[in-house]
Amino acid sequence: MMLILNSFLFLLIPSTVTTLKEVCFEMERKALFTFKDNINHKSKLFSSWHGQNCCEWKGVTCNNVTSHVVKLNLSNSYDWNSSPSEWSIHALFGEISPSLLALRHLTHLDLSNHDFSNLTIPNFLGSFENLIHLNLSLSRFRGVIPYELGNLSKLQFLDLGYSQFTGLVPAQLGNLSALQYLSLRNCYTCSAAVDSLSWLYHFPSLKYLDLAWIILNEHMDWSVLFTKMPLLETLILNNCHLSFFPNDLTYVNSTSLKKLDLHGNSFNSKLPNWLWNLTSLFYLDLGYSNFYGRIPSDLRNLASLNYLGLAGPRFPSWLRFQSQLNEIRLSENNITGVIPSWFMDSPVTSLDLSHNNLMGNLPTLSPNIAALDLSNNNISGPFPKELKMPHLVYLLLPGNSLSGSIPTYICDIPFLTLIDLSNNAISGNLPDCWKNNSILELFDVSNNQLSGELPTSIGYLYNLKILQLDNNRLHGAIPSTMQWCTSLYFLVLGRNKFSGEIPKWIGESLLNLVVFQLRSNKFSGCIPPSLGKLANLQVLDLANNSLVGHIPDSVGNFVGMKNSSHQFSSSDLKNDYFHSSDYWSVWIYMDSLYTQMNGQKKLTAAPLGLIKTIDLSRNKLAGQIPEEIWSLEALINLNISQNFLQGGVSEKINGMRSLEYLDLSMNELSGPIPQALSTLAPLHQLNLSYNNFSGRIPTGRQLDTLTDPSIYAGNAYLCGFPTNKNCPENNLAPREPDFLSEDEKSETMWPHLTTIVGFIMGIWCLEVVLIFKVAWRIAYFQIIDNIFEVIYVQIMLAMRRLSCPM
Repeated sequence: MMLILNSFLFLLIPSTVTTLKEVCFEMERKALFTFKDNINHKSKLFSSWHGQNCCEWKGVTCNNVTSHVVKLNLSNSYDWNSSPSEWSIHALFGEISPSLLALRHLTHLDLSNHDFSNLTIPNFLGSFENLIHLNLSLSRFRGVIPYELGNLSKLQFLDLGYSQFTGLVPAQLGNLSALQYLSLRNCYTCSAAVDSLSWLYHFPSLKYLDLAWIILNEHMDWSVLFTKMPLLETLILNNCHLSFFPNDLTYVNSTSLKKLDLHGNSFNSKLPNWLWNLTSLFYLDLGYSNFYGRIPSDLRNLASLNYLGLAGPRFPSWLRFQSQLNEIRLSENNITGVIPSWFMDSPVTSLDLSHNNLMGNLPTLSPNIAALDLSNNNISGPFPKELKMPHLVYLLLPGNSLSGSIPTYICDIPFLTLIDLSNNAISGNLPDCWKNNSILELFDVSNNQLSGELPTSIGYLYNLKILQLDNNRLHGAIPSTMQWCTSLYFLVLGRNKFSGEIPKWIGESLLNLVVFQLRSNKFSGCIPPSLGKLANLQVLDLANNSLVGHIPDSVGNFVGMKNSSHQFSSSDLKNDYFHSSDYWSVWIYMDSLYTQMNGQKKLTAAPLGLIKTIDLSRNKLAGQIPEEIWSLEALINLNISQNFLQGGVSEKINGMRSLEYLDLSMNELSGPIPQALSTLAPLHQLNLSYNNFSGRIPTGRQLDTLTDPSIYAGNAYLCGFPTNKNCPENNLAPREPDFLSEDEKSETMWPHLTTIVGFIMGIWCLEVVLIFKVAWRIAYFQIIDNIFEVIYVQIMLAMRRLSCPM
């Protein structure tokens, strides 16, 4: 009987477990709904959050036995770099509700890669006593790191990277004795926050530590670091402003450390011998850190070494015998001479020899190479007749003296993703051979001597993200096939001889555009209103062309210029692209984009979101400034100078709360200067000269710091500081008096009467002559006809300027 009963109970257990798995706990489901109600409802992350069984919702994982929610993974899998529009759709913002405290069994919480730029990390997160994994990276949290996180005694993984913390890192974090992974990477303001690293020496289980791009100065105690963390496998301290490095670290566990990145510091010390005894090391980067001394010729202890980044004035001879090395970085070492021929037989797949003094022709290198960076050297001559590198993915040759034309075989390299040939002396036409190449993501041939038209086959580069053809001699129209390049972020065609109208399809097909630059060409016609559909646009530069018509109202639709959080975030991927699986080519070229601000050439700096600009200067635009433009509150620079714009400037300009540069000069603008300009705290460069503004120049706050009178030059009816014209008591602009004495009236009347009499006598004499001189009469009326023809043409051109769609 007992056996039968046990068998019956055994049969019941699976069905009970199944029942538990089908429906989650009501209290936890309500907590998740409350959390969702306080977050952006538009996110597709919540598309499955309906019904009774929260265990089946996307991002929610329940325990198989208890059905309690144990994991909440709401990480945004879309990278802003690769797909900003998709990132925006999935990005969360709003409040993080304490209702989550109902999830008492939670072990994993991931809210990474969102926009919580208005939030601090909630204190209540320190109450999840079962939490093992916490990832809040890339979500732009501000404020202080709550000391309550130190209560998470079971925590093993903590990633707070790419945040904007202030204040000190709380010492309570030292209580996290179970921690194995810690990253504060790229905390933009962590340099002020990390005032003491005492908390750092209490992690006996730590295997991964990343403090890259945090200013640590002299706070790093190396001996304590390694003795207190005997299991440490990865140590990333690149660009930390460190200046002390120990010569003797015999206490380092030579069998545990696998990755050591000290790139970009200022040690100014001799290479220590203990480095060459780290037998498990597979990654070592000592570049740009001011080390000196000799590297041993025998590196047999580093049998696992796969990547090596060094600094030194010559090619180390032992490199040719390192059969295990896959990646070599010897950039910025003042290496002279030619590239050694033994690189032809090297197993190296990534070779970075950039920023040296290498000479000679472009060599034939190992067929194994996938990434080649020879940028900023003295390599000259034409391209070789063939380039036997079938695995090539990245080809970086900018800043050399290469000449001749671009060979067509460059289109046939099957895996080529990035081509940079900028800043050379390359001439001829662009190759028209791209029909079978859909992999290329970046093509930069700016600052060369290229001529001809854009090839139509360029439209087959469906994955192209960056196209930079700036400063060449290219001409013709933009080919319609380029509307197929729907992945484009950067389209930079400035300083060429392109002509025709700006195609409407740019605003309808190239919806990912972040940078659109056509300055200093020969484009004509109107600015297409469809450009307003480019929600991600951060740089619009159409200056110095022959554009006519109105500025379209749709400029107010640029979401990327309205929202300061809608931007590229800063990254150090530019430094790590050869060995980073997270590489995105956008980051390499952020600092190669030049913009014009207040007439000066400015080099952009990361993050690109800081360079939100509209430049429509030096065209033939007419009509009024659209009211919608004043809603672009994240715009940094607005330059619409040297056009034919009329009307006034609205007080709504106070909506441009981020504006630093404003140039409205050399137009036909009129009316008073808006007092709202004084509320724009960032404004530090202003030019309103040569318009028809009138009245008293407003003062107060920010305007009181702009004291250069040239700002207001050429406006005859302006008065007040900083001009030398005093305003009358009624605050109106200076003008002629309304009341004159009788003597004054007679004095001013005689010149007018004399002019009228002279004009009548002249007309009478001319009529008498024309009556008796037939030839003169014919010539006279021909002149009149020519004058009227000129006037007619000018009127028609003006009407055309006013006829463009809004």
